Amino acid sequence: MTVNELIEALKDLVDSDEENGELSVMVSSDYGDHGHTEQLDNILEVAGPTIPVESGHSNSGWAYPRHDEEEGEENVDGPENGVRRRSKVIALRSREQED
Repeated sequence: MTVNELIEALKDLVDSDEENGELSVMVSSDYGDHGHTEQLDNILEVAGPTIPVESGHSNSGWAYPRHDEEEGEENVDGPENGVRRRSKVIALRSREQED
């Protein structure tokens, strides 16, 4: 889904019922358990544009890039570390990165 498609879908929701404009927005994803629980998380921020990195820990195969600060230097997962990237995306971030 593109940003323009998301905007259009949200406009359609509000146009169908003005009260929809006051609803909370959450992000859902498959928890990955045996029953495929659909978890809902609050959106903490709209981040981006950013370039996701390949991840074997993600159902989509992509993850938000990890930024580790070590001794004042920022290390970002990327091609120089053998990680494949894709084009830029907008991320609806639902969890803060852990240190």
